[in-house]
Amino acid sequence: MNPTVKEWLLWPDGSLREPIVYLVDKKGVIYDRWEGPVAANIMEEKRESVAGRRDEVRPGG
Repeated sequence: MNPTVKEWLLWPDGSLREPIVYLVDKKGVIYDRWEGPVAANIMEEKRESVAGRRDEVRPGG
């Protein structure tokens, strides 16, 4: 396991935690989520599309 990933995922007692990243717009609508380690480039395209959305667009569209 990568040392940085290990630092984020392992609790002091040795158990694992699962990071979850949510993509939320300025109105609080959740558009996507990723579980576990995820690279920024994977999230970036979706983030850019949500940042450019107009109010009438709904999640999943």
